[in-house]
Amino acid sequence: LGFDVWKVERLRLRGVDCPEMNTAEGEQARAFVQSKLMDVPFVVFRTYKTDVYARYIADVFYHPSLEEKNAVYQRGAFLNQELLQAGQAVPMF
Repeated sequence: LGFDVWKVERLRLRGVDCPEMNTAEGEQARAFVQSKLMDVPFVVFRTYKTDVYARYIADVFYHPSLEEKNAVYQRGAFLNQELLQAGQAVPMF
């Protein structure tokens, strides 16, 4: 938000259905995301409306070396799609 003011929000990745966190598959999906974002200086979110649990629906983009948010959005990796391609999630319609 700026001026050292932060707000924590819960997100749901758009189009992605991951296993529940209390399962072995859920832990694998978490480890996958952590490995992808470990050395990334920042991520870019494209948010949509909130779901019934007040979580923003979001697309997540990242790049380990790009330093400009529009460049990351345009040329960065799309985490939602990577989860699907890696078999860590199934499509949600």
